[in-house]
Amino acid sequence: MDLESLFDSYGSDKGTLHEGHRYAKSYEELIPRNTKTLLEIGIGTEATFNGTFGSIRAWLDWLPDAQIYGFDFADASKDLLENDRFHFIKGDQSNKNDLYRLYDSIPNCDIIIDDGSHINSHQILSFFVLWDKVNPNGYYIIEDIHCKWGDPPFTTEVLGNHPDFYKFIGNRDQGIVFKKRTKYKNLT
Repeated sequence: MDLESLFDSYGSDKGTLHEGHRYAKSYEELIPRNTKTLLEIGIGTEATFNGTFGSIRAWLDWLPDAQIYGFDFADASKDLLENDRFHFIKGDQSNKNDLYRLYDSIPNCDIIIDDGSHINSHQILSFFVLWDKVNPNGYYIIEDIHCKWGDPPFTTEVLGNHPDFYKFIGNRDQGIVFKKRTKYKNLT
């Protein structure tokens, strides 16, 4: 089954359902099937979305060898907590201490996806706290940047000039991707 079909079958908005962000095709290009570690901020709990945990379930199917980490202020479902490949850290994306606790609780990741609050200040804070956790050649992806919730400056205005900006993804460029380079130019 392709990734878009998995997202749709599990009720995730990353496919064609609900708002239909259509991130699946980009994710199929960006995320190798042999990915070992993936963190998703905002896991689709009943408090935050539709309660299906759809993207987590899709990642578990799509990435059979990966350890999947989830971060949310509401609890994950019992069946996910019993899955030995899923690791849940409870916390609030707006709380810097919770983000640093998350930082300390996870290994370096091949992929980090922010599908949390969609509030600009939370997206920016999370990026700067967690960027160092991305493995070389890995990706940090912020979904739903079109929401523009919260006070300006908007996420793209703050992070759009970041040296690791890679591309926009999704239906109408609703997500932004950063790729961790293996070497950086000496800036001095």
